[in-house]
This record gives sequence, C-alpha cells and structure tokens, in this order.
Amino acid sequence: ISVRNNVINDTYRGIEVLLPDWFTTPVKIFNNSIRTTLPRFNDPMVGLRIAGSSQSQSGPVLVEYVNNIFQGRSGQNDIGVDIYSAFQMDSDYNLFHNVSSVYSGGSTTTGTNDLTGDPLFINDLLLLGESSPAIDSGASSAEYNGIPDVDINGNTRPQGAGIDRGASEKNN
Repeated sequence: ISVRNNVINDTYRGIEVLLPDWFTTPVKIFNNSIRTTLPRFNDPMVGLRIAGSSQSQSGPVLVEYVNNIFQGRSGQNDIGVDIYSAFQMDSDYNLFHNVSSVYSGGSTTTGTNDLTGDPLFINDLLLLGESSPAIDSGASSAEYNGIPDVDINGNTRPQGAGIDRGASEKNN
C-alpha cells in the first residue's frame, strides 16, 4: 500500500491508518504535504494517525512514514504523528511545524533525521519557498525503497542536490 505525493490542505486529520498490525504488506507513506489551519473545537489536529484496538498486537507494524511535511496551527496542541501506544513504526526525514508534540503514543524506530521548522509554503498547493528546510533534505530511494522518483506534478526527483520533503519538488 502506497500513499505518496499528496497535498492535504485544511483538514482535521491528514492520513489515518487503521489496524496496521493486520497488514501483511507495508504501508509506505512518502512525500506528502499536509497543512491545517481550520479550527475544530480546540481538539488537536494530527498529521498521521496510526490506530489500533484493544485486540491489536504490540510491537513493530509495517508502516513507513518518510519525507512528509506536517504544518499544524500556531498556538494549538497539534500532533505530528499519533501512534497507538502498543505500536512501533518506522518514521524519518519528516518536517514538522507548529506542533506541540512531534510524536505521541507509541514509538518510532528512527526519527533522527526529522526536522522542525517552517516549511515556507508559498500557496494553497503547498509549494516550497526558496529557503525551505525541506529542500534537498529528504531521504532517497537508496535509503527507503519506494521513495517516488517524480513529484505530484510529474517533475523528476531530485531537482537539486537531494530529494525534497513533501509532495512537490522545488525546481532549481
């Protein structure tokens, strides 16, 4: 299952994976741009939610979350990745902005290459601004099998020194 190169703008939850402990193939969530500005009863917004149940197995699940951008609402309690408490997933090379917590709940196997900072989106298509920290800082297909070689617009990746995080590759 592959979820890649999507722009998700003004939503309550960006991407949700239900009961991944039942899956026999990996869920690869690569190069998505997610932003929310909508109020919702003061509930936290979530970029990615990995949901389990009381009957879920504990431990690693087949979910990879790589090269994504999540921008929450300023001054709110938004969460980058909400993981069911018994799960461990692979998450790395993501960019988070305006979140009170990057990860909540379970655990990740990596995350050492995640960044926090303003992605500098320039419009509602969530294109990257000139000095965005997402430019040239993402993981390549050599690091994660399945990283897309084109962006949402069909532009080849990379356009610069490295792959950009998010759905759109910045044309240099």
